[in-house]
Amino acid sequence: MSKRISKGGCHCGRIRIEVIGEPIASVHCHCSDCQKITGAAAEAAALFPVENIKVTKGEPKSYPTQGESGESLHRYFCGNCSTPLIGKPDAMPDIASITIPSLDDSSFITEIGHIYTDHAASWTDIPKDAQKFPKMPPLG
Repeated sequence: MSKRISKGGCHCGRIRIEVIGEPIASVHCHCSDCQKITGAAAEAAALFPVENIKVTKGEPKSYPTQGESGESLHRYFCGNCSTPLIGKPDAMPDIASITIPSLDDSSFITEIGHIYTDHAASWTDIPKDAQKFPKMPPLG
């Protein structure tokens, strides 16, 4: 059985990415960093094994931020249009996240949870039946 290959990229088209397979998890992250980066109430992100994510065109820029673990989260984005694309946490070196809206077709991804809900904006409407975590839940 062949694995799903999904493609995506930034708004201006200078960076293209490819992800293989199904996500380990998908979330809306309500941390204040994700709010600032996306300009929205939360970032929609899907987690994949790091080896399943490839940049196929261009070279994203990156910068580190300090995560709750005290370790760095490396954020990759387009240096031209600033579209956020990939996150690689040092605390979980085998996992990386893809910003779901950067995918050309994200219909195969389903939301499974809301993380860092203790940072959610007061005007955010999180569905009552959604899986919620005040911080980062354990994976696995």
